[in-house]
Amino acid sequence: MSNCTAPYNIKSIAALLCGLFLLASVNSFASSPIYHQLETIDVESGLPQSTVRAITQDQFGFIYFATDEGISQFDGISHKNIQSTAKELQSLFSFSSLCDSENGLWAGSLDGGVLYYSASSRQWKEFLLSDIFGAEAGKQVIGCSKDIDNNIWFITERGLFSLGVDENIELIRKDSFWIEGNNQVNHLMITEENRFYIATEQGLYTLNYGRFTKLASYSQPATRVVQTLLDARGRLWVLNESSVSVYNNNKGEWEIIASSLIGQLNRKVAHERLIDIFQDSAGRTWIGTETQGILIIDENNQSLHHLKKNPSYGNLPDNHITSIYQSRDNVMWLGTWLSGAIKLIPSLQGIDTTRVFSTNNGEIVEPSIRSIYRSETGELWVGTDNAGVLLSDGNGKSYTQYKRVSDASGLAMSAENYYQKQPSFTLPSNTVRNFYQRNNGDFLIGTDRGLLKLTDQGFEYLGQNIEAALSTGDLIRGVLEDSKNTLWVGTYDKGLFWFNDETGQYNRISLSQNSLIDRVAQVHLSMDGMLWVGTDTQGYFIVDPIQKSVVEHIHFNMPNRLRAPGNSIWSFYQPNSQTMWVGSYGQGLGQLNLQSRVFTYFRESDGLPNDVIYSITQDQQGWFWVSTNQGLARFSPGKKKFISLNKVHGLPHSEFNSGAYFKDDSGRLYYGSLKGLVIIDPSKLMPNTGEHQVYLSDLRVNNQSVEQATNHLSMQGDVFSPKQLTFEKDYEQLFFSFAVSDYLAPDKNIFAYRLLGYQDDWVFNEGKVRSASFNSLPAGYYRLEVKAKNSYGVWSDKLLKIDIQLQPPWWLSGWAYFSYLILIMSVIWGSFELWRRYRRQHKLMLERLHYLVEHRTQELKNKNEQLKSLNSELQHANEKLEKVSMTDSLTGLGNRRMMYQYLEKDVGRVNRAYISLETDLLNLPDIQKHDLQFYLVDIDDFKSINDRYGHTVGDKVLIQISQILTAVSREGDYVVRYGGEEFLLVMRDTPRSESALIAERIQQAFHSEEINISADLTIPLRCSIGFAPYPFSSLCPAQLLPEQVIQIADIALYCAKASGKNCWIGLNGHYKKDEVIVSDVLNNTEQLIEQGLVEVITSDNVSKLNWTQGRH
Repeated sequence: MSNCTAPYNIKSIAALLCGLFLLASVNSFASSPIYHQLETIDVESGLPQSTVRAITQDQFGFIYFATDEGISQFDGISHKNIQSTAKELQSLFSFSSLCDSENGLWAGSLDGGVLYYSASSRQWKEFLLSDIFGAEAGKQVIGCSKDIDNNIWFITERGLFSLGVDENIELIRKDSFWIEGNNQVNHLMITEENRFYIATEQGLYTLNYGRFTKLASYSQPATRVVQTLLDARGRLWVLNESSVSVYNNNKGEWEIIASSLIGQLNRKVAHERLIDIFQDSAGRTWIGTETQGILIIDENNQSLHHLKKNPSYGNLPDNHITSIYQSRDNVMWLGTWLSGAIKLIPSLQGIDTTRVFSTNNGEIVEPSIRSIYRSETGELWVGTDNAGVLLSDGNGKSYTQYKRVSDASGLAMSAENYYQKQPSFTLPSNTVRNFYQRNNGDFLIGTDRGLLKLTDQGFEYLGQNIEAALSTGDLIRGVLEDSKNTLWVGTYDKGLFWFNDETGQYNRISLSQNSLIDRVAQVHLSMDGMLWVGTDTQGYFIVDPIQKSVVEHIHFNMPNRLRAPGNSIWSFYQPNSQTMWVGSYGQGLGQLNLQSRVFTYFRESDGLPNDVIYSITQDQQGWFWVSTNQGLARFSPGKKKFISLNKVHGLPHSEFNSGAYFKDDSGRLYYGSLKGLVIIDPSKLMPNTGEHQVYLSDLRVNNQSVEQATNHLSMQGDVFSPKQLTFEKDYEQLFFSFAVSDYLAPDKNIFAYRLLGYQDDWVFNEGKVRSASFNSLPAGYYRLEVKAKNSYGVWSDKLLKIDIQLQPPWWLSGWAYFSYLILIMSVIWGSFELWRRYRRQHKLMLERLHYLVEHRTQELKNKNEQLKSLNSELQHANEKLEKVSMTDSLTGLGNRRMMYQYLEKDVGRVNRAYISLETDLLNLPDIQKHDLQFYLVDIDDFKSINDRYGHTVGDKVLIQISQILTAVSREGDYVVRYGGEEFLLVMRDTPRSESALIAERIQQAFHSEEINISADLTIPLRCSIGFAPYPFSSLCPAQLLPEQVIQIADIALYCAKASGKNCWIGLNGHYKKDEVIVSDVLNNTEQLIEQGLVEVITSDNVSKLNWTQGRH
C-alpha cells in the first residue's frame, strides 16, 4: 500500500481510498506523447510520387518534397511541381537532397546534376555534373549542406563541391574537393563554426585546407559512417550502419559517451539499417530506419519512443523512413520510401491530457469531466457526467472510482433509500458537479441528486434529515463559504440557499420576484465579501450574505456598457478590487470596472474562440484563461490578443464543461472536457503567437497565372510578397491566392483581406477559401492588405501589404484630361467669339438690308424681266450638267450614278411583274421575259497594255471597248463604266434562257476587234465576263437586291479571270425562300453550286473553274 495523506478529515480516509487500487494507466497527465495527430501526404493529395527523399522549408514558408518525379512545392493545401513549366528542358527527375539559401532553393539529383529554383521569380534551371566537372565528380548528387557564408555544398560519391548562380541564373563554379582511393562519401555536415564533417564508407573525415583528414580521435575510424549530427549541447552523434554513438568534445578530443538510452537504442537496431538522424527543437533525437520506422531519444525525460507501422503507440503508414525535417511551426515531417510524406503534429509542451482512466473497475474511456479538485497533499478528485467520482492518489496513473448504487431491479436507488443506507462509498448519482473543502475540514460533493459530505465511513447527505437534505433540489451548481463561514448552495432547479450548521436546515433566498425558479448556474464570493450569483435566464444578482438579501440585479436588457454580457451567466473571476470578469453562455465575456460599473465586452469578433464562457481564471504569468465550447483561450486584456487551444493542438476535445476547472498551488490549470481531462502548466506552454507569415501562392491576371514581370506588369519584390504591382493595361480581372506558413491545421487558417482605395472593411475567408478577386477596377492607386489567423486563433503580426497601381488608358491619362480641358476652353472661347461676330455682322446686315430694300426695290423691278429670260437658260444648263454628272468623261458611257437612277425604275417594273407569278409556276416563262441581266465585262491583261504602251493607248482601248458594248446592246439596254477596265451591261426584258447567247455574242465581238497601236502593230482584244439575272432565283424574287445580284456577277467574273480568262461564267439561282439564306448566296456560292441550288453557265469546262482564287 502506498503512502498517501489528505488534509482535515479527508486524511483519515485517504489511506483507505489510495489503497483500494494501484494500476498504471496507459494515458497519464504526468507525461505527454511526442505527437497527437498524424497525416499522410501522398499522391492522392497531389504529391507527384511516393518516394520522398528530402524535405525542407524556404524563407517564404513553403514546404518542398524531393521525390523521384520532381520537386513538389506545398502550401499546406495544394502541391505544385516546380518543374511544371518547360518540361521539355527537364533532365533531372529523381532528387536526393534539398537546401534552401537566401537566393533560392538547391536540389541534388540522383540523375547526376543539381537544380536551382528561384522561388521569388518561379524560375528553375538544371546543371549537369558532366557539364561542370566531367567524369571526376561521380554519377550522383547524394546530399547538400549550407555553410555559414550561405554557400551551398553538394556531395557525390567522389567528393564535394560548391556552386552558385548570378542574377541571370548563370552558373558560378566555386570550390571542389575529391576523395582519393576507393572510399566513397555518404554525408556532409557543416557546423556553425564552419567545420566540415564528411561521413564516408571508411570512417569520419574533416576538411582541412582542402584535404580530407580522417578524424584521428574518432574511436571507430574504419567503420562505415552513414550520417553525423552535432546537437545543441555540442555533442557529436555518429550514425553507423546499424548503431549510434555519441561523442563529447574534451579539449579537442572526441570521447564516447556511455548512455543507457543509447545502449537500449543500439539493441533495438542491432540488425537494422539506419538512414537519417535529426534533432528537433525540444532536444529529442530522431533516427530513421529502413524497416523499423522512427526511434526517438528523449533525454530530458530519459525515454525511448518507437514509432512504426501498427504499433501500440503511433501508426506510421510506412516503416522505411528516408528523411526527417522540422518546419518552423514545430511540425515534424517524415519522408518515406513508398507512402509519401508524414506530417506529425507535435504535442505542446505544458499540456497533459488524460483520455483513459485506469480504475479499480476497469478502464473508463474518455469520460465527460464535470468537476475537478486537487488537495494540498496531491489527491486529485475528478467528477464526471456518468462515471461518478475518480480519485487519484496523486501520481495520475491509477484511480479509484465511486459511483452510484442500484437497487435490486438495477435502477438507480432513490434518494430516500440511499439516505437509509448512508454512509457508504457509493453515490446517489453518477453526475458530480462540485467539490468544495470547508474551513471546518468538511469535504463536500455536489451531485445531480443533492449535496454530500465525505466522512470516514463514506458519503452522506448534508442536512438534519432527508427532507432538509433534499430541500435544496437535486442539481447542485455552486457551493462556497462566505467570510462568516456560512455555507451557500446554488441549485439549478430551486435557486439559492444558505445552510444553518446549528439546525442542519437550508434556507432559501429569493433572487427575483418575477420568476418562480431561480436557475442558479454559478456562485462566487467577491473580495468585498458579497455573493455574485449567476443564473441561466436572469443575468446575475449581488447578494449581501450578512443581510441575506439581494443588493443589485444586472441583466442583459439594461443600457449598453451597463448591461451584463448576457442573461445566462456561468462564470465569474475577480483578479483585483477594481475588476470583475463575467462569462456568459452565448454572449461572450464582460470586463466590469467595479468603480464605474461600466462593462467592456469581448466576443468572437475580438478573438474569442467561442461566445460560450464556462470558466475564467488567471495564471501566475498574468495571462487570463477561459474555457469555451470551442476550446481554451489564453489572453491579455490590455493587448486584446487571444491564443486558442483546441483539439488540433492535442486537447481530447474542443468542448469543455461548465464549472470543470481548477487551479492548484503550483499554478497548474485543470479543465474538464467532454472526452477527458486537460492539465496545463502555463510556465512551459509556448504556442505560436503570431510568427506565421502570409504570402501569395498565386497571382492571376485575366485568368492567366503570372510568375514574373511582363510587358504590361512591373513588379517590385518577389512574386510571393511583392511590394508593388504596376499594371499598364489588361487588368480587367485580378485574382490573388493566399497561403500562410502554419501547417498545424491549414484548413483551420482564416484569411482576411481588404483593398484600400476600394473597400476599407476586412473581408474574411474561412476553410478552403484562400483567395480574393477583383473585376473591372477603375484606374488608380490601391493597397491590398492580407492577414491570417492560424489554428491558435492568432492573427499574423505582420500584414502582407501590396501597393497596386492601375494605370489608366491613354484617353484617361492626365495629359488627356489636360488636352480635354484646353479643348473645352477653346470651344467655349470660340463659341463666344462666333456669337460676338454674329451679333456685329447681324447688325451690319440689318442696316445694309434696310438700305437695299429702300434703294433697290425699283432696281429689282427692272430686272425681273431679265431674270425670266435667264431662268430658261439656267434650266437648259442644269439639264446639261445633270447629263455630265451621269456620264463617264472618257468613254461617254453612263456611270454608276446613272445606273442607280435607272435601276430603281427597272427593279420596280420587274418586281411588279413577279407579283403575278402563279403558285403552280405555269406562267414563269412569261414572267422571266421581264428579267434584268447584269453582265460585268473586264478587259484581260489591261494593266500590261497600260504598262507597255502607256495610258494614252489604254484610254484608246477603253473608248473602243465602250463602242463594242454599245454596238452589241439593244436600244433599251444601257452600258455603264463600272470602274477602271470593268464595264456593266444592263439588259432589260431579257429572259435568263438567252443570257448565255448574249455573253457569247459579247465575247465574239471582242474577238473580232483589234487595237491599232501603230501602222505595223495591232493587239487583239480579250475579255472575261461574269453575269447573273435579277431576280437571282425566280422562286425567291425578293430575296436579293440588284446590288447583291451585281455582287454575284462580280463573283462569277473573278472566277472567270482566275480560271484562265477569256471566258464567260453565269450564275442562276434555283431555290426557294426557305432553302437558302442571303448570306449563303453571297458568301457560300460554291457550296450552293455543289448542292445544285445555283446553276453555273460557262464557256469553259465547269470542272476547271477556280472558285477559291476567284473570290476577292
